[in-house]
Amino acid sequence: MKKISIFTLGIALLLGISTYDVYASENYYTNPFGVSLTKEEYEFLTMMYWDGYQSLMTVSDYQEFQDSKVMDGEIDFKEIKSDEEPMTRATSFTGGSRTLKIFKSCSSDCTISVTLTWDSQPTIRSYDVIGSYFDGTTLKNTPSTVIVTSGVSQTVNDLKTANNGIGSSLIIPFGANVVVNQNYRVAKQGHVYASYQHATIATTLAKSKDYTFSKTGYGKVFNFSAGSRNIYDGMNGVDIAL
Repeated sequence: MKKISIFTLGIALLLGISTYDVYASENYYTNPFGVSLTKEEYEFLTMMYWDGYQSLMTVSDYQEFQDSKVMDGEIDFKEIKSDEEPMTRATSFTGGSRTLKIFKSCSSDCTISVTLTWDSQPTIRSYDVIGSYFDGTTLKNTPSTVIVTSGVSQTVNDLKTANNGIGSSLIIPFGANVVVNQNYRVAKQGHVYASYQHATIATTLAKSKDYTFSKTGYGKVFNFSAGSRNIYDGMNGVDIAL
């Protein structure tokens, strides 16, 4: 039998551990579509979207994420508060059994991600509204909006636009772990205010779109008409400087 010195064995073990560590750091998570993420990418996507978004990424989504170089931009997101300080403007707000947050990554333009996470299942499932008011900045692309329930993602096709804001009306499908996300790019200047308004009674698409964009409205975004104002719960919004 050929003898192996302790020194040679030690080197082999060290190389094996080193190789394993590199592999582990490069492949922290692989989703059902075969997309592999590093730990840094996984944690970044949780911050930008939510923990669970990673399982929904397709290969083309991941390629777009890589091509955008969004991880290399100037990042701003910090969770502040809450029901105890209802007038505080922040990048994150929790109230009414849900959490709303806004995230930015800026280079020449700013990528904005607004995410609403339900902490419990909504009782009323009618036309809710998610959107943003632009103060001193302009939209640079077509926003995308998705709803995720029970791990299944659906695209929201409704979109209302003006020179100072965007809004989408949506009906939450039945299912658990509800998340709504809206993503878009704006010029690197000014301020963005974001809001999610939940319908407390059954309503129509027309009534859900009966608003203008204004800082005097719900969440400093949606200025509903008198006929629609009492339908929505007036949840606080979030905001971010660009």
